[in-house]
Amino acid sequence: MASLLWILSLLSGCLWAQAQVPVLTRAPALVTAQRNATFEFMVKNASGGNDACSDCAIQCKLDGSPFHDCASRGDSYSSLIDGDHVFEVSIQTVNSSVSVSYNWTVDSIPPTGSITVDREFTNALNATLHIILSESCAGDGGFKCSDIANCPVTTHGPGSIVPSSLRVIRPNLEYNLVLNLSAATQSGRVIVALGKEFCSDLAGNKFRRGDNSSVIVRFDRTPVDVNLWTGITEVQVVVNKQPRSLQVTRDIGDLGIFLDFSRPIVNTTEEILGALNVTDGVLQPTERKSHGKRRYGFLLTNISDSAVVTVQLQGGLQSRDGTYVLQSNHVSFLYGNPFL
Repeated sequence: MASLLWILSLLSGCLWAQAQVPVLTRAPALVTAQRNATFEFMVKNASGGNDACSDCAIQCKLDGSPFHDCASRGDSYSSLIDGDHVFEVSIQTVNSSVSVSYNWTVDSIPPTGSITVDREFTNALNATLHIILSESCAGDGGFKCSDIANCPVTTHGPGSIVPSSLRVIRPNLEYNLVLNLSAATQSGRVIVALGKEFCSDLAGNKFRRGDNSSVIVRFDRTPVDVNLWTGITEVQVVVNKQPRSLQVTRDIGDLGIFLDFSRPIVNTTEEILGALNVTDGVLQPTERKSHGKRRYGFLLTNISDSAVVTVQLQGGLQSRDGTYVLQSNHVSFLYGNPFL
């Protein structure tokens, strides 16, 4: 039983010898998940002996409510809200007045936790998981990861937890773990989730998973391809007495340059523009929808009246998983009246 906070008044000398003192025999734990509380107490005299207290006025109160009769030596309460509470017993006689109060906390909210990863898209062989619990969760063994079979973090897919990598950032609150991503496959998706009821808080509430208690890690180590193309139609021309199919136009509206990537990239339109080399004219971005940063369009302006134009994408662009885009093949076309 927790110690009680005694509040004594109007007692000195012989008055104390006549005092009737309430002693709690039943009370909730100092911190509890229960929203009901039952109190029982006995009355003793100042020397420690039991006393019938026939001429006492015994009253009880909860928190800020008024005192009420408590001659039955106990009281019960239900539907208590979460937070701090105070139960008080007062015994008054002709010669004395003694009060005893008991403080406790109701906490019915279970602990939860979030799990994040340093990169949700990656081409690496591992990733670092970051786990934060909503409150101290040391009961029932707490957060421990001695081996894969005894770890509160589970995986589904081509990946596994490295138990020996467990790093305690804040005891019972915050941890880091390494997630291995399979080297046997070039791409995949791993679902990482916190387990159920692996720990409990001070009030005894079991851990409960929330909306942020899982994360998906996607890895892809395959090359990132890009298709560089124009909408210019091909025509048959003779070059050095040999028939060839070439892209030829004299319509300024045909001068669109398009790029289709096999995976989303992280670069801005301005960065893509800077990676494009063109032998004539100036490229300007268009309003083409990117479809998740996969497709981009540019319009060639300020071009000469007649020109052989070559466009090529240099390396340096990067997909969202960190893989660099391969340098593209060039695209060439003829522009102007002399070619038609």
